[in-house]
Amino acid sequence: MANVQYYDVILKPVVTEKSMNAMAEKKYTFLVHPDANKTMIKEAVERMFEGTKVAKVNTMNCEGKNRRRGMVTG
Repeated sequence: MANVQYYDVILKPVVTEKSMNAMAEKKYTFLVHPDANKTMIKEAVERMFEGTKVAKVNTMNCEGKNRRRGMVTG
């Protein structure tokens, strides 16, 4: 991830019931670039949302669900 700008790190916010409940505790959920590390995520959030100070970054890798098309899954 040599020439990645901060606006390329955060792809989109995650909008689910669970993430909306976490917003009440000032915890925000984003889908980020797969090669981004915690330092890059912290810098990107602080630059995109000026005046914010990130206290902690938690990451989680999730694989997609298998989809079925007829007899073939994948």
